[in-house]
Amino acid sequence: MSNVVVEIKNKFQYENGKLIYKDHHFKTFKGKEAGGIYVCTHAPFKTFRRVRVGVNFVPAHHAVWMIFNGYIPKNTRINHLNGDTLDNRIENLELADAISS
Repeated sequence: MSNVVVEIKNKFQYENGKLIYKDHHFKTFKGKEAGGIYVCTHAPFKTFRRVRVGVNFVPAHHAVWMIFNGYIPKNTRINHLNGDTLDNRIENLELADAISS
């Protein structure tokens, strides 16, 4: 299992599409929703929630996918079935082939 997957599983718990801090060095974050809103700066300029994992940011829908399914294979992406990029419920996510250019 990837170190990123292990860190995500250790840091967050999944609750109905949200990532909740299990524990945090700032105790006030424990039990609170993790992540912030991020607007992608390239087309199609969609809005996502992202969380910090180590020194990097990970899209929250990727973190949710990894909690349930492990590492995301190369040349794949995670789609939101209903088109709402802030709806990160596992039943709204699917693994798909990446669009080739």
